[in-house]
Amino acid sequence: MQTTKTLLIALGLTASVAAHGVLRTVVAGGITYPADGRIPHDSTKPIVAWKIPEDTDTGFIGPQQYAAPDIICHRNASPATVSAVVEAGDSVQLQWGPWPESHHGPVINYLANCNGPCETVDKTQLKFNKIEAVGLYSNSTIPYRSGRFASDKLREDGNKWTVTIPSTIAKGNYVLRHEIIGLHGAFNPNGAQNYPQCVDLQITGSGTDALASGTLATNFYKADDPGILVSIYHNITYIIPGPPLYSPLKAAVVVTDGTLTSRSSSSLDTDSVTGAAGFVPSELNTRSSSSRSFPPRSQPESSTDTSTSPSAAPISLPQKVTVQGLLDLLLSVVGQLKQLTSSKSAGSKERRHARELVPAMAMVME
Repeated sequence: MQTTKTLLIALGLTASVAAHGVLRTVVAGGITYPADGRIPHDSTKPIVAWKIPEDTDTGFIGPQQYAAPDIICHRNASPATVSAVVEAGDSVQLQWGPWPESHHGPVINYLANCNGPCETVDKTQLKFNKIEAVGLYSNSTIPYRSGRFASDKLREDGNKWTVTIPSTIAKGNYVLRHEIIGLHGAFNPNGAQNYPQCVDLQITGSGTDALASGTLATNFYKADDPGILVSIYHNITYIIPGPPLYSPLKAAVVVTDGTLTSRSSSSLDTDSVTGAAGFVPSELNTRSSSSRSFPPRSQPESSTDTSTSPSAAPISLPQKVTVQGLLDLLLSVVGQLKQLTSSKSAGSKERRHARELVPAMAMVME
């Protein structure tokens, strides 16, 4: 067990240097806008993202802060001074800086009407509607490895995400709340990492829904929600957290043999739809009849949790060691430790050591 502790500490130090993420640019209506909210806003830098100068470490908001204002648009965020212009029914592309490969999780987009100029809006009164939510595309076929989440798709696409503004939205000033939730440490209480980023939009078009109702961001999540407190290192049915999707656009999305397709539904809550392979990729936009192809990936045979005791899946060290390889190994070890804490076949001493190590690993992986 001492050897395992030494290995975990070494790997944990390597993992702890991984960067987090922040928006860099936004593309709307064919125009590229600066969107790094850490940069001071002035007349020469018309940044459309909310100001977050305190986010010097490109850090996250944890479950302990879910009822506090920081969960709305990040640390002590204040409104942007300009808005990106987009027509309802068109898309907005959000470009992040480098996103860590280990930070797997859903991508969620919300929209709230400012009911006036967004530059002076009270963020604590914004009522958000979830206009898109994408979770788990597929479980991994490798024991104690995370499946493929929306964040992985974002990273594979050059750290970009594109969301469509529903065509039903009335013209006006809105806040787009774009969020990635990192679940790499979510097996531990308060281990989830939320990365909310807000962008001011001036929406044009002929839509009629001004989003008079919605949910305050401080009411989105609870620390023990099944999509927040969850181990992603075995086959799971992932439930995307937060309020229901914007009702005019509800759709069920199923992935089969690497192809993502959506089917319209007026009564289906996509946040709890389970695909045939046991995963929940919930995507909502106005292109509900389209299909998008992704690289094919082998699917698990069952939607049930097929994980066994850690002793059933020994870890093999790769012949060629890379930083990412070490990080993957760390994640595998953490997954096994989490299983060991509740294993009936393990002795009390082994379970106690596992319980001591899991929180420590969650801290060094931040």
